[in-house]
Amino acid sequence: MPYDFYSKASNAEAYDFDMGRSADAMHDVPFYVELAREAAQKGQAVLELGCGTGRVTIPIAEAGVDVVGVDNARAMLDVARRKAGSAGVHVRWVTADMAAFQLEQRFGLVIIPFRSFLHLLTEAEQLACLRCVYEHLLPGGRFALNFFVQPLAARAGAPKVSTIYRSLRVRYVTRHEMEDLLARSGFEVEAVYGGFKDEPLTPSSSEMVWIARKSLEPCHNRRPL
Repeated sequence: MPYDFYSKASNAEAYDFDMGRSADAMHDVPFYVELAREAAQKGQAVLELGCGTGRVTIPIAEAGVDVVGVDNARAMLDVARRKAGSAGVHVRWVTADMAAFQLEQRFGLVIIPFRSFLHLLTEAEQLACLRCVYEHLLPGGRFALNFFVQPLAARAGAPKVSTIYRSLRVRYVTRHEMEDLLARSGFEVEAVYGGFKDEPLTPSSSEMVWIARKSLEPCHNRRPL
């Protein structure tokens, strides 16, 4: 992720404050917490990529789940550590790029909430991220993420400007493109929704919510970058 905006402590604090006031930043939390609980019931840990200041990570930890949070901005993780301490929960925080990370631990669930996947601005970066995710999942493990449905005016594959928070560039991904990216990374698509309550994905949906799975068998058909 090429931005240094969140590397500044004042910006990380402002981001966390704004997220705490935004209803849009809360309605996905129950969805991810429930998936995390399902992993925990199998004795499996959870990994969140692009965890920021712990908006989703900390509620997962509060649910009694072993969770690791990864972000490339140390200032964001400093806020997350403070919040986790105040909440009385333990989270392992790791500074790393979601497209190039290596952990010893393997997980039953990996998540990328709040459209953070779109900050990877090239197909190569997105594939690298997905392949890192795949390698860090246990056999049969699940991968969940959400992002915007591409505006009709946007051309497929072209980085555009998001006005959701500041002016950050994002690379929109269509449903067909995401299916292809997941398949090339070895995943099987379990479900794709138009919202966080299993709503069907329709032309009027504003969000795509994906759940994919790593096969129980070794994957031999992954295609090169």
